[in-house]
Amino acid sequence: MAQNYLAALILGFSARILAPEQKERLRRVLEMTELLREIEQEVRREERQEIAERLFRDGASVSHVVRWTGLSEKEAEEIRKKVN
Repeated sequence: MAQNYLAALILGFSARILAPEQKERLRRVLEMTELLREIEQEVRREERQEIAERLFRDGASVSHVVRWTGLSEKEAEEIRKKVN
């Protein structure tokens, strides 16, 4: 997030200084940074779901799964239904 903010500041303040191709390159960097952040969030979400599945298979309660994975109660309950 700090990288996005910094890049946006650079882009905004240097509009007159940067050549058009440099501004375009900076925009692409911003887009890639955002894409990587979204991918990272998706991977973490999938990991939490996989951990929840294993916990339920081992007999854990919904409250324990919520506590140890950070999933919402609703998300944990949906996973529990799939596992059972």
